[in-house]
Amino acid sequence: MKIKLENLRPNPYRRMKQYPIDRAKIESLKTSIEETSFWDNILVRAHPKKKGLYQIAYGHHRFITLKELDYKEIDIPVRDLTDAMMIKIMAEENLNWTSLPEVMVQTVDSVRKYLNNELAKVDELKYLQKFLRVLFIGKKGDFQKCKKYGIGAGKISEFLGGNWNTGKIQGALEILDDDKLDKEVVKTLPSMYQVGEFRKAVNDYDIPKIEQKKIAKRIVKKEIKGRKIRAEVRRQVAKKEKPIDPQLVELENMIDDINNQAQALDNKIRGFKAKLNEYGITNLKGKKTLIALLQIQELLKTLNNFFSINKLKQIEGETK
Repeated sequence: MKIKLENLRPNPYRRMKQYPIDRAKIESLKTSIEETSFWDNILVRAHPKKKGLYQIAYGHHRFITLKELDYKEIDIPVRDLTDAMMIKIMAEENLNWTSLPEVMVQTVDSVRKYLNNELAKVDELKYLQKFLRVLFIGKKGDFQKCKKYGIGAGKISEFLGGNWNTGKIQGALEILDDDKLDKEVVKTLPSMYQVGEFRKAVNDYDIPKIEQKKIAKRIVKKEIKGRKIRAEVRRQVAKKEKPIDPQLVELENMIDDINNQAQALDNKIRGFKAKLNEYGITNLKGKKTLIALLQIQELLKTLNNFFSINKLKQIEGETK
């Protein structure tokens, strides 16, 4: 169907004012369209409230590209799409073209608000729309629990499908719900993992919002990644406080290193267990296996002695 570009509107669940536009993608699309012309890579639905207007389900970068190429009218498909389909399509498009934290967090926020609003419309599960009811069928108490406390990562993951794993969604929810975190930082750091590490450090060292963006920019400039972010935040705190005991700094650096190695070991063990399950192996034999198991046994003894220190026991109790 031929539609004038001036009659197209963005997906109602995409916040275009905060949505980052990838200029590199725009320029790439310009080259492609100029060389091969425009194909119907935009999907729309009729605007539910304004006759003659259409809402874009996906293809926002192409829409912007066509406007910049001075297109006036395009031939694109129009489908009868529900609000749920519009938000799912938006989420899938976001996941396919970018992993920017700002986009990920914005997507999860839109989905959570949509699902919570739908639950707020009904008092009993039987009145919920069928495509949402399946999220709660066979799970006693889930419906009322979600109505009371709000939709969580698990339900959002079920609604969006397997590509959006629960861990990624949970990370976005923690960022959204953290009142101590300056949300502008999400636009500064390039990955969800970095934002997550920064958020933990902000809470641990009680960094005021007014200082967070400056520290985040320094982290990006110095290309600091992973768990080293925490150490960088601590260094920035130390500059404004009285001199820290160098022995304490040394111990904190060592515990950071232990933490990194523990995470790496945990990932390797999980991967090994997954392979055992994949190959259906329940019993391993051989000299190498015996030696490895003995070394792991010694490691467990070391860890047990480590956590027997009174101060560490106290810390462990406080974190529970």
